Order: sequence, then structure tokens, then C-alpha cells
Amino acid sequence: MLRTAILTHKCTKITYAASSMHNTTRIIYPLKLAYKGQAWYLKSYCTAKQDFRLFKPSFVPEQTVTLCFPGEMAYRVYDEFDLEQVTLQTNGTLLVSAKMPVETDSHRNKHYNLRKEGITMSRPTTKPELLNASEENYEQMNLLIAGLSEKELSTPFDFSADVKKKEAHWNRDKNLRDVLIHLYEWHQLLLHWVHVNQAGTAAPFLPRPYNWKTYGKMNEVFWQNHQNTTLEEAKDMLDKSHQEVMQLAETFTDEELFRKGIFPWVGNSPLGSYFVSATASHYVWAMKKLKAHKKNCKAD
Repeated sequence: MLRTAILTHKCTKITYAASSMHNTTRIIYPLKLAYKGQAWYLKSYCTAKQDFRLFKPSFVPEQTVTLCFPGEMAYRVYDEFDLEQVTLQTNGTLLVSAKMPVETDSHRNKHYNLRKEGITMSRPTTKPELLNASEENYEQMNLLIAGLSEKELSTPFDFSADVKKKEAHWNRDKNLRDVLIHLYEWHQLLLHWVHVNQAGTAAPFLPRPYNWKTYGKMNEVFWQNHQNTTLEEAKDMLDKSHQEVMQLAETFTDEELFRKGIFPWVGNSPLGSYFVSATASHYVWAMKKLKAHKKNCKAD
């Protein structure tokens, strides 16, 4: 039904759970289905709102789809999908074979709660959106950290009982310090990459010998290098690097951040996508892990 409506430019009727958690009926002109964060979004023109809107379709049957991601998104792709689902292409892009999930009431409640908490979920596409999302998500992450109990801080992370958490990072990080250090080190990658290339030395985002298929080993090295770093030191390091990344982002114009082809060393994606991945999106990733740990502690 959706495919036909999109291809024929016809309107269709949907029942949608609004942010108030009440179901409403909408007449929409569906334009495009987009996949993000293992969830589907339907970009449409809503006749009721007389404007373009994004809907999360819960009525789409589960099916296997093939997704294509740019190379610089590899570390997020490998965090979200199993290794056997991902195929690295010769042009550097990644093909992912994934199942389109059917959204349940619990998924809608989770998305609604994230919005209530002030967590920015939509991916920024302008400089103001980048700066706002990064600061808002960083603040929300710190509020979450400040609310952790002594038990939650002292209990080692253990997600082995959840068969869905098969990605390497679920087993790698053992505590809050490890999560903060991971964020810090990816800030350093971004800062170094931009500064070196601005100075006239061509350098890839990932340091040699790592690439987007082996970067997991690099993350393990980061983890190992900071086993003697204290939690307080990690907090200070991350706070400083967050400010440095924000200050660096401020030096670029909106066009320099989000228009492709401005900087040859960036490649086929806009520079801003790297900033988003290392800040706003990465903070959401960290909160997801911390909330999963809190849930485990309550279950014990």
C-alpha cells in the first residue's frame, strides 16, 4: 500500500499514535520511507497539518530490506547491526541486510519518553541543529549520569543475558568510565582529523592501520589504554573534549558543515555528519547503554 501510494503520488489514510499517545486518523501523501536507528520513518505531506511530517509506521509488515550507508557511518553501523549483516563495498559504502521491525506499543512509549526527556533524536542537517542537538543530548546524558545510584555505579556492566545485544561494544564496556572514555577518544579522532587536514596534511579519519571494517580493534585499544584512568578523570577529559568539538564546529559555516564537496579530504559526505556522529548521536548511544545497565540493576 505505501509503496504504491509513494510511486503513484496518491493519498492514503493512516492511524497514528501522536505525541500525546492518543491515536489519530490522518490523510497523508507519503513521499519516502527512511530507516534510522533500527526504526522506520515515513516522510509525508499531512493534510490535517498542511505541512510535511515524519511518521513512524507501526503497520508495515516485517520484511528483509537492503540498506546502504556511507563509509564514515561505519562505526555506527557496526554498533547497530551484526557483522554478518554488513557487506563492505569496493567504493567504501556499506550494504546492510536487515529486517524492517514491526513497532509495538512499548516502542512508541519509549520514543515518546525520549522526547519528553529532551533527547534530540532526529539527525541534524544544519549548523544550529547540530549545535543544539549536541548540547541538549550532552546535558541529558550528564543528568542521567548524575542520577546513577551507588549500586549502578559500582555494579559492572553485564548484558550477556540479552541475546539481542550481540555487538562488540556491549561486551567491551564494563562501567561508566569505559563509556565516557569511548566518547572522549572519538572526540579526539575528530579533532585530530580536522586539524591535520586543515593544516594541509592529508589524513584519513581513522588512524592507520585501522579501517571501517577493523575499527573495533581500535576501540579495544582505547579501552585498554584507559584501564587506569579514574571515573573523575574521564568526566573531566570528556567535558573538555566536548567543549573543544563544539568550539571547532562553531568555526565552520552552515554550508561548510552540511554541503558536500566543500572539503576534498572529507569525501562524499558533508563534514557535519562526522560532528553529528561524534556528538549528538554518540551521546544517545551512551544513554541507551546506561539505561540498559540501570534496568539490569533493578532486575537483580
